[in-house]
Amino acid sequence: MPVHFDEYESSNADIESGSNAGQILRFLAKSPETGYRPMEIYEALGLARGSVGPTLKRLKERGLVRHKEPYWAIAVSPKEVAQLLHVDDAYEMLNARYGEEDFESAMENAVDPREMRE
Repeated sequence: MPVHFDEYESSNADIESGSNAGQILRFLAKSPETGYRPMEIYEALGLARGSVGPTLKRLKERGLVRHKEPYWAIAVSPKEVAQLLHVDDAYEMLNARYGEEDFESAMENAVDPREMRE
């Protein structure tokens, strides 16, 4: 689906729970009063060392984290973090409960509505 690029670029649409950004936000939101060095973040989360810095910078551009060399901290409330990630969490919960969608099987049984016309 086409989108207005400036709106997409400045949105939080790409923040998923399992993504580096989602993991970092959750981690920082657990201790909103604490600042962490990037090394402490990647060690705590098991992320690739080179991915933490760029992810933190993107999150700062969006106003989601704050930075005072060398520390990073959450800039929004834990409730706002939950709101950013709740849709993704809901999909994870549904997948855990009912299993992931099997689109190939669904397509085997799919009916073309054009064939249903009289």
